[in-house]
Amino acid sequence: IDGLGPKIIDALLDAGLIQDAADLFDLREGDVAPLERFGEKSAKNLIQSIDERREIGLVRFLLGLGVLHVGEETALDLAEYFGSIEAIRNASLEALEEIPNVGSVVARSVHEWFRDSANAGFLKKLLARVRIENPPRRTKGRLYGKTFVLTGTLPTLSRNEAKERIRAS
Repeated sequence: IDGLGPKIIDALLDAGLIQDAADLFDLREGDVAPLERFGEKSAKNLIQSIDERREIGLVRFLLGLGVLHVGEETALDLAEYFGSIEAIRNASLEALEEIPNVGSVVARSVHEWFRDSANAGFLKKLLARVRIENPPRRTKGRLYGKTFVLTGTLPTLSRNEAKERIRAS
């Protein structure tokens, strides 16, 4: 969220305005404006930035949960395999282990995160405040199942553009 760094999060926590990340979506300009280093304009900008994140893609949402061992590629694999947060949340350990590129350690970590009662409460609270955009189902292209390592610089593409082209093939 643009404009929401560690110092602002600390100030929101210290003021008792938030207890966790889901509480950010309940903030209003009037809550933030009285805080030190805030004025009407900066409070408005922060609330606008938070509101812009009420819709989020499933991959980014999974990354934001901070599940141990789940990075960008694993989040992408989970999103594409299951298609929704509900399907991931309800997945058995065996189903998680069936995902290509997801080993037993990662599968166990994901399974345990979604079975933890504190995480389940946080997830329920967060899902009441945001809308998740599920990814389109991707077909298995000619490069499906291949592993790529991008090193160095690419003369005509950024690293992200190269990753997207590989995923699309």
